[in-house]
Amino acid sequence: MMMRMVTVVFLCLLGVGLWSFWSSSERSPSVIPSEDSSSVIPNEDPPSVIPSEDPPFVIPSERSESRDLKALITFPNAQTLQADVADTEPERAAGLSYRPFPQAMVFLFDVPAVPSFWMKEMNFPIDIIWLTKVSDVTFSVAEFSTEIQPEFPAKTLYRPQAPVDAVLEAPSGTVKSQQLTIGDSLDIQFTGR
Repeated sequence: MMMRMVTVVFLCLLGVGLWSFWSSSERSPSVIPSEDSSSVIPNEDPPSVIPSEDPPFVIPSERSESRDLKALITFPNAQTLQADVADTEPERAAGLSYRPFPQAMVFLFDVPAVPSFWMKEMNFPIDIIWLTKVSDVTFSVAEFSTEIQPEFPAKTLYRPQAPVDAVLEAPSGTVKSQQLTIGDSLDIQFTGR
């Protein structure tokens, strides 16, 4: 009887361990790294939305040690939005995936890039605002994609038409509520550096 109990406990623990490993290996980024470990998939002539039959396989990466970087975005109408900051590859790869409620995140790139985003493992719709850097704290709205819904499975890739310095993922409806237009300036103050 004791041997059966030990066997059942062992099998349960084995099952939990395998499930834990399997579920963590299914994690997917919202920014898709390329095979050469750079931050984006290069694209010679990017359309704004690319339907894809099978998104490229990405080796999942865990979040790096949090540095608690935050951003306070000030819109042209003086309203503000708080956001997390993703300025490392692991942070960009994790993005807003798996977060339970609408949040915002600023993705910073070391050099202008044409990043690819998808909605895999997202739990809420977002607006993507593509930004070019004007100064250390001022960014210009280059373009935006609005009311992007989570996809199950995720198949659509979102890219800007031209290289950008930063991307703001904000809760769906932000572009509309802030009445953003191309060329608007956003002030972004960073804290925790």
